[in-house]
Amino acid sequence: MKKIIFLLFLLSSCQACKDTTLIDISEPESTDVFRCKVNGVDWEPAGNNLGFSDSDLDIYYEKFFLNAIQIRATRDIANTSDFMSLSFFIESDVLGEHNASGNKMFTDYNCGNYYRDTLPSNIINIISMDSINNIIEGTFYFTAKEGSNSSCTVDEIVATDGYFKAKYRN
Repeated sequence: MKKIIFLLFLLSSCQACKDTTLIDISEPESTDVFRCKVNGVDWEPAGNNLGFSDSDLDIYYEKFFLNAIQIRATRDIANTSDFMSLSFFIESDVLGEHNASGNKMFTDYNCGNYYRDTLPSNIINIISMDSINNIIEGTFYFTAKEGSNSSCTVDEIVATDGYFKAKYRN
């Protein structure tokens, strides 16, 4: 009986056990970042809101029906107007590499569409996902070929060095 009372005394006097400080989970400062190189040239969304979003970047995580993520970004500056769309299904864990599944990956509004090239790898790698603040971070690269009804002078779009960190909606 004395051993139980002594143990209870130790537990009640333990300072670490009494620490009731709440951990503040605040939103990271740098969100809504999306960038890559398209055929070696820097590409970032700018200048035009997507029709379904108040931003030029939109990430949608549909985890209940399709279990998929879609990333859309638009750029409308000077004489350039284009749109990038990356989508993929989540087969097991969200974190890690995923193959791009969407077909139309890049649209140049001045000349036409570019479709996913199925020969090279087209990868979206999710590095982190914060489900409390709805923030997702990852990298990507893909190759897309010009569509048959296109008048573009470039036959292929190669996106490299892709990075994003942004809020997602679900």
